[in-house]
Amino acid sequence: MDENNRGCIVGNVVENSIKQAQLFGGQFYQADFAYENRNHQGEKFVIPVFFPESMKKEMEESQHPDKRVAIYGKLRSYNKDYHLYILFQVDKVSHNIEDGRRPNIIHLKATTTRRKGMYIGLKNGQRVMNWVCQVPEYNENGEVVDMNFIPVVFFGSVAKKVRDLDESSQHKINMFGVFINRIYAVHKNGKKIVKTAFEFYALQVGKIENLTKRALENKQNQEQDNRENND
Repeated sequence: MDENNRGCIVGNVVENSIKQAQLFGGQFYQADFAYENRNHQGEKFVIPVFFPESMKKEMEESQHPDKRVAIYGKLRSYNKDYHLYILFQVDKVSHNIEDGRRPNIIHLKATTTRRKGMYIGLKNGQRVMNWVCQVPEYNENGEVVDMNFIPVVFFGSVAKKVRDLDESSQHKINMFGVFINRIYAVHKNGKKIVKTAFEFYALQVGKIENLTKRALENKQNQEQDNRENND
């Protein structure tokens, strides 16, 4: 099994948050899932998850804070009314919370988009960057059937590894991180509006591959081979 975009999160369903939802062309149930992240000094996060009806009973049983479960799955995204929504798709539920080798960690191998407006700034004196990346969705035959667009946040020393990447090129980044919610405020017409963003927070960045450069090199090599064959 491809381990890309796979993770385990340990926590519990927020009480009375389960509801039916039409997602990705099918009928599912959606809920708010609360978990504590040790990588953020024990900070608690609440993320949106969705699951099939076959898992509804197990998820309902985890609504009590003392009945935590381990959910396994992947990140999915969809666009609605010009807004990007990120959710965690639950593929498996386990009451044995010790099953997860790396709880609350998601492995993501994503490709950067050529979208302008990559945010670069400072937070608590450290560099922070935000880059929307894409992760393909495959069917059982290994064919790409959809594309997930995931906002990725790079912070501190992790941001240093990607800050000099050419935004006009596509890069494939191997990383480990967490799915979090971030509360922020915007001001509109003199009023303060509190909103919630859901993002992938990169904790560790591994291999970075310049796909644009590789494609250009492959094209040049192919042209060279063609010239040699014609001589």
